[in-house]
Amino acid sequence: MRKYPVCADCLEEIDPVRYDDCEKYYLTEKGEPLCRDCFIKREKKFLELSTDDYADLIGVRVVAL
Repeated sequence: MRKYPVCADCLEEIDPVRYDDCEKYYLTEKGEPLCRDCFIKREKKFLELSTDDYADLIGVRVVAL
C-alpha cells in the first residue's frame, strides 16, 4: 500500500484516491506538506495581514492616494 504525505495543518493524509483536489500538495519553505485547503487558509491569513507584501510577491503594484 502506498503511503501518502500528511498535511502539517489538518493532519489528514493527502491521498488522491480518497479525496478530491489531492493530486498534488504544497511544500512550504520549512518542508511541511500542506493540502490544498490548508495552503489556501495560510495564504488568506498572509494576504489579510500583509496585503502590500502579498501584492509585491505576485507582481501587483500598490499605489498610494
